[in-house]
Amino acid sequence: MDLDHALITALVERWRLETHSFHLPYGEMTITLQDMKVIMGVPVDGLPVVGFTCMDDWGDLCTELLGHRPPNRQVNARKNTAVMEGSRVKAKWLEEWFSNPFPTDTIKVLMQQYARFYILGMLGGMLFTDKSGKRLLIMYLQFFNPISNGKEL
Repeated sequence: MDLDHALITALVERWRLETHSFHLPYGEMTITLQDMKVIMGVPVDGLPVVGFTCMDDWGDLCTELLGHRPPNRQVNARKNTAVMEGSRVKAKWLEEWFSNPFPTDTIKVLMQQYARFYILGMLGGMLFTDKSGKRLLIMYLQFFNPISNGKEL
């Protein structure tokens, strides 16, 4: 794919975080679902993906599906220094766990964990980011949880 670096630079300069839109000479423009379909190949037709998002311990879900449990917040530590905050986990912490490529003779469970991390990064880090841009919502992992894929949803 050929990239037009001048166009990308111009668009970056016109992006406004306050409104999440581009401010162009002829008005504001934003990214639509159809744009996401074309750019990322994500289907946008059909029923919406929704589910149960209330959970007792999101750390358990991380352990079960990613193989790593985020550490608890330290006593007397500032709130934003915690790795896990409610249902959100620091993206940097997850990236550290999954930064090394796995060997070719990797077991199936580890490959699935890497795939879940990648999909979580796509959903929580690109499509549905939070305001900080530094945390990912763990709720997207629920769609991989065989327990939550039953009739409770």
